[in-house]
Order: sequence, then C-alpha cells, then structure tokens
Amino acid sequence: EIKQIVKLTDGTFKVMLVGLNLFNIEKFYNEKILYVEGNVIKEVYNWDKNKTEVEAVMRNIITIFQKYAKLDPAINIEDVIDIVSTDNPYKLCYEIGAKLNLKVKEKQALLEMETITEKLEHIYAMLSSEIEIIQIDKKIKEKVKNQISKNHKEFYLQEQLNAIQNELGIKADPKSDILELEKKLNNLKLTEEARNKVNEELKKLKLIFSF
Repeated sequence: EIKQIVKLTDGTFKVMLVGLNLFNIEKFYNEKILYVEGNVIKEVYNWDKNKTEVEAVMRNIITIFQKYAKLDPAINIEDVIDIVSTDNPYKLCYEIGAKLNLKVKEKQALLEMETITEKLEHIYAMLSSEIEIIQIDKKIKEKVKNQISKNHKEFYLQEQLNAIQNELGIKADPKSDILELEKKLNNLKLTEEARNKVNEELKKLKLIFSF
C-alpha cells in the first residue's frame, strides 16, 4: 500500500510503502524490476493461546513506547494514538519497529521470528535499549553544554579581572603590595561573581608570597 509520495527537488519521487502481509521470497526472476516468486504469510493471532502472557507484554510495550515517543520528536501524536490503541500484537510489533532507529537486518530479524511472543519480547528489549541510549546521549550533551557555559563564564570573569588590574595600573610583579591591591579592589563596585573571582585570585597571591 502506498503511504506517501513526495516529489524531490531533482524531479524524482520518494515513495513510502507499507507492507500489508509478510511475504516469503522463494525465487528471484529479475532483480532489477524485483520480479519474484513466493507465498504470502498470513499472521492472525489466536487469542485462546497464551492470552494472559501476550496481553501483559503488550501493555508493557505500550507503556514504554509512550515514554519513547516523548523522547523522539519525529514521532507525532497521531501515530502514537494509532499504535497504542491497537489490539493486534503483530501490528503493535511492526509499527513500533518501523519507528525505532534499527538497522535493516534487525528489522528483518523481527519479521523472521516465528512466534508472537518472541516478536513482542524483542520489541520490548529494543525499546528499552533505545530509551537508554537517548537518555545517555541527552546527559552527555547537557554535560558538554554546561562545561562550555562554565568555561565561557570563567573566561569572562578572568578578562574582567585583567581589565580591573590594568585600570589600577597593577603589573604582574612578584613584589606587588598585596594589601594595597586588596584595598583598592575592595573599593570597586563589582558583581558578586566578579567579587568571588577577585577574592580567589587574591588568595592565590597571598599563598604564593607567603613562602
């Protein structure tokens, strides 16, 4: 079934297709035009078999998928509603599988699993793994962002301190009178952050000349 057709800037078309049934390819006749021979595999779940187990796994998958959808901006609310409202375990597996950032061979492995229980457990594991990856990635990016912000702030405060020293005519002389410097700095109107930075530098000077 054709799901979407998009015309690209070069005049070609990008077509999104949705498979209606599993198809087992037995023979290729022409790979260029994809003429093949095989048979359709109808997947209809018998709810009289392992009903409680399947329902339990489906509920867990729906819960964790909703969590995943909040972390992935590419998934829209309409897709979430459509997926979580299904009572078809096969549809649940395949549609969630299509939303995950999986390699082709991983998606193929899902299709080739024989039982619905295997498929559901596999999707649950993949969802859990993807959520963990996204959360770790988010923490790393946040940590890097905070570190960059901290470095910028420290650079700004250091530059502000250098400018103050230049204004006061203070040179980087080991014999500078630290007490006089401290007195002059105390008379300046500084921000709290700048004041803290100045005090830190003064402490360092005092330690250096205490020897």
